[in-house]
Amino acid sequence: MRYHEYFKAFAFCLVWLFAVITSHNSTKAQARRYEIICSQNLWSASFDSVMSQIGVTEKTGNNDGEQIDKYLRPVGLRRVAYCYAGQYWGFYVAAGGNKSKVPLLNSALASAAFNYSKINGWLSPIVHPQPLDLIFWKFSRTPFGHAARIIAVNRAGWIETIEFNTTSGNTGNQRDGGGVWRRKRNIRYPLGRMGLLGFIGRKK
Repeated sequence: MRYHEYFKAFAFCLVWLFAVITSHNSTKAQARRYEIICSQNLWSASFDSVMSQIGVTEKTGNNDGEQIDKYLRPVGLRRVAYCYAGQYWGFYVAAGGNKSKVPLLNSALASAAFNYSKINGWLSPIVHPQPLDLIFWKFSRTPFGHAARIIAVNRAGWIETIEFNTTSGNTGNQRDGGGVWRRKRNIRYPLGRMGLLGFIGRKK
């Protein structure tokens, strides 16, 4: 393993540790919406980027394939869960490949990305999720979870999302599935064994 690979592994461990430290308090708190600074153009273009990937599937069902590698490349990883990395990739592409213009945490760990935006953003006066928001779920007492982008907000807690690393239906692993799909979720109920962590929107 070369020096830069050691460095990437060390950096990933630091991000993982950060998520572990903050995970206990995060799951106890009520899910809230936070806002980050991002231009309207980048916010919209990143959404268009992820929407264009609907229907992409893994090569062998092991977080692999040319498209999957593309999502993970900006965060410096391969063959790992990519639910949040895919969302980050949407911003990365919309920013012309310039990571300094991406307002999100450069990571593959969804809960760490949420905590980063929570700490560096603002508590939103808007309580309910909005179209184009990012939404995050997390297992209790672990740093692992799931991320998605909201397409539409409907009645009775139902939302429509675009998700990476999920399945096309209600069966199978919802946070480590085989592709990129449009899904329906209800924010009033857990996603499997994951609780709702919160939402990240754009500060206007």
